[in-house]
Amino acid sequence: MKIGEFLSGPISGNVFLRSLTLCFDFTAEVNKRIRDLWLLTYKGEDITNIEIVSGQETGSRAAKSYNYRVVMSKGSSTLDMRGRCSAGQRVLACIVIRLALAETFGVNCGTIALGT
Repeated sequence: MKIGEFLSGPISGNVFLRSLTLCFDFTAEVNKRIRDLWLLTYKGEDITNIEIVSGQETGSRAAKSYNYRVVMSKGSSTLDMRGRCSAGQRVLACIVIRLALAETFGVNCGTIALGT
């Protein structure tokens, strides 16, 4: 049996997804780590926090399709980072998000591979 068939099977795929969702709230945990790393590294005054926001797509596609975006906030206002930040801020946000993902998966899952 191929690994793709194993992971997409009706029993094993559902068990895998349920175990991930039962272990921790993924987005909240990653955003907590992103917030801590961002406050530690970014010294500018224009962005106080960044976070990942997810939304489930609706339509003719499968119900398991999600849309993730990175938003920045200053005070109570929140904007999408795409097209509204400098190249340096984007690079720093990318590094911070990758570190937060690695920390979250490393602690909770034990294995991670980040590609470009």
